[in-house]
Amino acid sequence: VPAMVFLSGSELHNSFWPSAYNPILTTSDALLLAFAATVTAGGVVELRRIASERERLLASERERVEDLRELATLKADFSRMVAHELGAPLAAVLAWLDLLESGRATSGSAELAHASIRAQVEALRSLVSDVRTAGEVERDDFRVELGEVPVSSILAEAEAFARSLPGEHPVGVEQRSDALVRADRARIGQVMRNLLSNAAKYSAFGSEIRIRASEHQDRVRFEVEDQGRGLAPEDLERVFEKYGRGSSDAGLPGAGLGLYISRRILEAHGSQLRVESEAGRGSVFGFELEVV
Repeated sequence: VPAMVFLSGSELHNSFWPSAYNPILTTSDALLLAFAATVTAGGVVELRRIASERERLLASERERVEDLRELATLKADFSRMVAHELGAPLAAVLAWLDLLESGRATSGSAELAHASIRAQVEALRSLVSDVRTAGEVERDDFRVELGEVPVSSILAEAEAFARSLPGEHPVGVEQRSDALVRADRARIGQVMRNLLSNAAKYSAFGSEIRIRASEHQDRVRFEVEDQGRGLAPEDLERVFEKYGRGSSDAGLPGAGLGLYISRRILEAHGSQLRVESEAGRGSVFGFELEVV
């Protein structure tokens, strides 16, 4: 627009107010020079803008390619993880079925075979449930159904589940609040089960697991404490990632989805899942819920 103003001014000046002859520079010439300078400056600015936009698009494309590469890696890791997690239970089930079909099983070994098959099927069902839930919590429309839930009922359900876990872990419960909290009862129960399952899995046989609930102003803090192997400093955030496992978890069952799912559920509650841990000295996983 400024360039066209200068050009028009130069033409109008020549048409209606011609300048006296000047061998150096007339007013019309000055306007033409201003027009040329404006066009040149505008061209430089536009070229810089185009270059900047091109660089932004290239950076966006590089980021997209990197995301696709990471997604491909995650898919490959997921395929390997699922194959590994499915392979062990299926192999155990097939081995016990071969024993039962051979006719060589005694009454004692047959009973053990049925118990083992049931346990392996439960492990498979748990894996399928975790994968399905991970898909649910990643959806943009994932929501929790908030209601008024007594702290006592959350602890009671958690204690009952903890006592059913393998490893003969004594369970201690500390309830320091009788409040109602705003929560999705089913989802918070799922979080507690994930934390307790991990506590039992990573703790020595017969070691104690403690469940606590304490009220602080307008929130209740829930904690699950174990006496297990603990976490190295570099693992404190890694364990919350999808398929994330601690550096010392090699060979242990699990898809690395429990803590990831739990954190996503708690984020939907407006809370955060945190951990305090030291290698060799156990872990405390905790979160807070709003008092009604």
